[in-house]
Amino acid sequence: PKFPKARTSALMKKLLLVPALSLSMLLAACGGGGSSAAGGDMSANLPMGLPLMAGATVVNNNNELAKANSGNATAILTSAESVDDVYDYYSDAMSDAGFDDQREVEVGDIKNLSAEKDGLRGMVTVKPDNGKTMVMIVVNGEGQ
Repeated sequence: PKFPKARTSALMKKLLLVPALSLSMLLAACGGGGSSAAGGDMSANLPMGLPLMAGATVVNNNNELAKANSGNATAILTSAESVDDVYDYYSDAMSDAGFDDQREVEVGDIKNLSAEKDGLRGMVTVKPDNGKTMVMIVVNGEGQ
């Protein structure tokens, strides 16, 4: 059935708000004391093959522990750069890595970008966190 335009818009906002709020809670939980890991080897292997932004620090990255080609991994980073600058950097990096059909969602201070490539779903969420910017990179799917 077709809904009036205003109702569709309100419904879409509700559908987009739930994942964004879930991500917000996950990022807040990770910021308080997740297992800390030095950059080094971990920073060279971020999910989706994304590069580590200059000056960013890897807080946690399970990409090394994920099964080969499973396509399920998460990394948490922090940066002194602004939310907008970090978001723009990773938006470009996702495009450069071949992730197409990017979808953007912005809820308050949180920016989220998701895209797909070869059966993988990638997502980058960026938010302010105590004077820094926190980044969560997630990839899931079976890939090829």
